[in-house]
Amino acid sequence: MPRPRKDDTRSHQLNIRFTARELARVHAHAGLLGKTPADFGRSVMLRRPRRKKRAAPVTIGASGRLLRRWHAAGVALNHLAHRFNATGEIQPSELARLTNHLRRLGAASFPAACLQSSSAPYALAPALRYHLRKTCTNLVQIADRHQVLALPLPVSLVNLIGRSRAILNRDRLPDGA
Repeated sequence: MPRPRKDDTRSHQLNIRFTARELARVHAHAGLLGKTPADFGRSVMLRRPRRKKRAAPVTIGASGRLLRRWHAAGVALNHLAHRFNATGEIQPSELARLTNHLRRLGAASFPAACLQSSSAPYALAPALRYHLRKTCTNLVQIADRHQVLALPLPVSLVNLIGRSRAILNRDRLPDGA
């Protein structure tokens, strides 16, 4: 006597191709659970999907024009840092002008939400992240040189370093890591 038919027969088929390495992993994982590869695949695919714990970060990018402005400001800042390291002298007006320019550039590049700890996660576009990191590094070098020479640190320089670090510290990679 044949086996009785099920009420809910499996009449639909899903064909999936695997590489040899992937198929070996499927067999190994199925064996760990004591299942056939077909039963293992069915149980994995029919499992209830879990939501991601974090929302995907919003990517903050910049136009080509804005990136060129970042590059020009970075070159000027790098030039100022080299001159300061070589001579030990810095023109306060030139530093103030450059920090004001960087502050305005930051305001144009990053939404105000980047500075709020309660805002949604975000990811900086790679080019923007690169320019901000390089700029922040030069600002820190200038601040360190001020301290070595026992010069007072300009408040605008300290504030700009703090803002840059806050933005970089909250930056998340696009995959949510």
